[in-house]
Amino acid sequence: MIRRAIELGAKLFFVGWAARNVIGLIAVIPVFGAMIEAGGAPMAIWIAVCSIAGAALNIIVPMLALRKLRRMLEPACIQGAAQ
Repeated sequence: MIRRAIELGAKLFFVGWAARNVIGLIAVIPVFGAMIEAGGAPMAIWIAVCSIAGAALNIIVPMLALRKLRRMLEPACIQGAAQ
C-alpha cells in the first residue's frame, strides 16, 4: 500500500513538474526576442544563456532528486513487504 502511495505521489509530482517546465520554457521566449532586438549584444547573449541554464536546472535537478529518492525508498518497501 505504501508503494502504491509513493508511485501515485511520484506520478503527481511528475505531472506538476512537467507543467511547470513547459511554462518555464514559454517564459524563455521573450529572452530570445530581446536578444534578437539587441542585435546579439554580449549582455543579451549572457542573459539568454543564464535563462536557459536556469530552465535546464529546473528540469535536471528534480529528475536527479527523484531518482535518488526512488533508490532510497525501494529497499525500504521491499523490507517492509518481507516483514
